[in-house]
Amino acid sequence: PGIKLVYAMNIFVQPLMLSCQKAGQLIEKGHVHKLSWLERKKLGLHLSICDACNAYRKQSQLLEVFIRKKVALESLRLTEVEVENFQKRVISGLPGA
Repeated sequence: PGIKLVYAMNIFVQPLMLSCQKAGQLIEKGHVHKLSWLERKKLGLHLSICDACNAYRKQSQLLEVFIRKKVALESLRLTEVEVENFQKRVISGLPGA
């Protein structure tokens, strides 16, 4: 009976298990797209037993935050022409200019 139970559990659990490579792909996909319910459950199951993928997820989240902040700051940067035009508008608005 014990072997049959283990075999039956493998039949049901095996399709839910992810490799570390697939878990990493889902972690990265989750930064860009919403994961499906099944993807979230499979990833959650994998992360519940895999310390390496948990560490990867944390590092990936930190990098994602850093990249988003960097992109946001760069999109706020003005070109040289924009800076010159801004300076001219400020100067032209000063009294006596």
